[in-house]
Amino acid sequence: MTNTLSAFANLNKYVLTSWIVTAFIFLIDVCWIIIGHFLFSVHSLYILLAIVLFLCLLLYFYSRIRHRPHFILMIRVTILLLIFTACGATFSYLVVTTNLPLADHWLVGVDHFFGFYLPSIVKWINHHPWLNLFLMICYQSSFPQCIFLILYCGFIGAQRVLDDFMLQFILAAFITIMLSAWLPAAGPFVWYDYPMDKAQSSFIHHFYALREGMKILTLEHAEGMVTFPSFHTTLALITTYAFRHQHKIIFLLIALLNFFVIFSTLTTGWHYLADVVGGIIVFGVVLLLEKIMQREKKFSLRKK
Repeated sequence: MTNTLSAFANLNKYVLTSWIVTAFIFLIDVCWIIIGHFLFSVHSLYILLAIVLFLCLLLYFYSRIRHRPHFILMIRVTILLLIFTACGATFSYLVVTTNLPLADHWLVGVDHFFGFYLPSIVKWINHHPWLNLFLMICYQSSFPQCIFLILYCGFIGAQRVLDDFMLQFILAAFITIMLSAWLPAAGPFVWYDYPMDKAQSSFIHHFYALREGMKILTLEHAEGMVTFPSFHTTLALITTYAFRHQHKIIFLLIALLNFFVIFSTLTTGWHYLADVVGGIIVFGVVLLLEKIMQREKKFSLRKK
């Protein structure tokens, strides 16, 4: 039995759905690149492929030679995260090339409708350098939090938590990219003419180059191409949700950190309030989709 119980033999419905969505996005990427006559830098894939190959070898070792369920779980989830991130990043670049009208004025209008004027908050934050630095660090913590979640849940063997997280992550990213294609935006730092940092300058360079017809795609120094809805907001909520049944102190610390992550999406100039609201709605939609999957599973088990 242990010989047949490989890392991918016990995939549940959530994991299979995650891989199916990833494969679907990969096919979209390939077809779009071929039909649109894009040039994809294969060199940018070498490091990723080397890491994935190394992880696959580790997966085989811990599955067949020295069985370590905790390591198997962490490696399996990491492989999925890396592959999806590459496919999702490419997809987010491709949708920008549709060059639909920018929606910044609509997003600003939503902010003003709720009486929210972003420059006032940014100006206040800039007068408190220590707070500004703290919020910038919080904004950059989203991916490290994902790594911490994989390590923490891997060592305690919380497979269901990680499988749920990855499904929510992938569904949320897919929905977010699709919405960003429909409502592309340059962002508040462009609309309000804030001083741009290095990351924002790189984003704007890629964003407008793609909209103006750039046909070269690369994963080297890839930038997130999404303004609306805020994926940082959605990911902060998904990560917090994943820790809801863990140790109370850890959950409270993660929740507090992600509160500041969401707030930092505004203060760093990356997002409008409308983006944050959109990110919260995407989180709600993902949870609803997951509940539907749970009900279908229970219904199928009752029929059996």
